[in-house]
Amino acid sequence: MVSHESPLYLPSPCGGVKFGRTKDLAEDLAESLLNQRAGAKVLKELIQHHVKEEESTFWSDARDNFSTDERKLMNQKYLAVKKKVAVR
Repeated sequence: MVSHESPLYLPSPCGGVKFGRTKDLAEDLAESLLNQRAGAKVLKELIQHHVKEEESTFWSDARDNFSTDERKLMNQKYLAVKKKVAVR
């Protein structure tokens, strides 16, 4: 039985204690949040690694396949679009 001092104590209308699965659900939620954070961290690292790989080949490919003027025009278009996108 849950003591009256417990933060999970919920008096029921019948005068008893309505405890149910509150503690189990709270623990499950906490574990789920930790797993989500861990998964998000791994995903972030994978994306950062992929971006670095792409960036390492992108610039040399751009130099090999586009003239200086074409690259300048692409950069101007990129900067114009970037201003419209909110980055957090």
